[in-house]
Amino acid sequence: GRVGGAKMATTAPPDNAMAALREKHKWHADFVKFLLHAGAYKKVSATGRTKLRDHGEMIAAAGATLSECRRCLTEMDAGADKEEGEASAFRREVVEALAGTSDVVADLPRRWDDLQRPSGTDPDMDMDMDMDSMMLTLSCVCRGLGEAFRYRANESTNLYDIPHHDPTLCGKGTIPWTSSTEVLAVLHQQLEKIQLFGDSVLSSSSNYEQDKLALK
Repeated sequence: GRVGGAKMATTAPPDNAMAALREKHKWHADFVKFLLHAGAYKKVSATGRTKLRDHGEMIAAAGATLSECRRCLTEMDAGADKEEGEASAFRREVVEALAGTSDVVADLPRRWDDLQRPSGTDPDMDMDMDMDSMMLTLSCVCRGLGEAFRYRANESTNLYDIPHHDPTLCGKGTIPWTSSTEVLAVLHQQLEKIQLFGDSVLSSSSNYEQDKLALK
């Protein structure tokens, strides 16, 4: 099932948040270029450059997350078959979870974690609504991470003067933010939800055990 209301305007991340992220990235890129032109960037260690790149990636990932959230909510409106009040509550939880994303991009993993929690906090939430919540979170997280990886591939050399991947930094305790404990925890929870939904669907099958073995 899909959520939404034909007579209800979509509640989605505001346009000013996207504009703020674009401006934030401009300031970030200008700062890195200033360090380079001033001759100070050569004194920045590889770890420091990686941290700077992490920040740029988070800005890109935050923008992609908000954009994907807007797209998902718009699609849910188009296929609406839920009660208006139920849809409004779902939308409100989604927007509240992502509120402030453009202000502190370093909190993006926590925003993703907040985004997936509404589906597990209400025991009375029906299966269709819970599925919508899981799919929206999965879509937003994957789009955000995908944009971060694209940014890393395009800007590592051009802007930050570091390799796209430097295995020597991992040995020094420096890992990309996309491999942080917080991000991995979000992905693990998403995989658990997918497994639970899969088991739920299989349990309704007349050939449950046979279907479950076929998927292994």
